[in-house]
Amino acid sequence: MNYKVIQKIISNNYRYIIVDENNKTIDDAQGYGYKTYQNANKVIWYKFSGGKEKIDDYKSFWKTNKELYNYLNELFDMNCKEICRGEISQEELIREAENKFNIKIPKNSLKYM
Repeated sequence: MNYKVIQKIISNNYRYIIVDENNKTIDDAQGYGYKTYQNANKVIWYKFSGGKEKIDDYKSFWKTNKELYNYLNELFDMNCKEICRGEISQEELIREAENKFNIKIPKNSLKYM
């Protein structure tokens, strides 16, 4: 099913709601509407495009790989200044951890550590 965001006046303010292809309201933030177009699109991703499942998968990955989690945290802590100065990149540290543990870290999962 395809969803889209439309602008609507709610309580004398422009707000955004999510509708289906027949313009039937699917989500309107409990009647208040979303303040921004971007927020409404985030809701579409989270609720209707598998966003919640992806986040849950990332969180469960880190729960099952605690040793990798601890190692990567320590690696980032030890190299914080080098990352900020551009001497080493986060990707290099991730590759180092992947090679040490022989585990592929899912893309976009670092923010759920």
